[in-house]
Amino acid sequence: MIVIETIPGNKKELYFSMTPKGETIYKLHERLDERIKSGAIRFMAEYTQEQLMFVKDFIQKLTSISFVQLGEENEKSAATKAKAARPDA
Repeated sequence: MIVIETIPGNKKELYFSMTPKGETIYKLHERLDERIKSGAIRFMAEYTQEQLMFVKDFIQKLTSISFVQLGEENEKSAATKAKAARPDA
């Protein structure tokens, strides 16, 4: 599907090209990408801009946080509050 060629005496550079089968697969992949993109656009058209922004923000926060750290922070916060609430503290 991919042909790798070298120039005699040149060990640094490699040239890549597609075989006819590779070209066919590339074109099929491009068509699949277009179908996925149009399907995603149709799917998202059912939601308001505000709903999509909420989902975007939610996913960004979800993927950027460690639940282990979040759990530790909540435990520390609860312990600090409990200690502050004791009359003998």
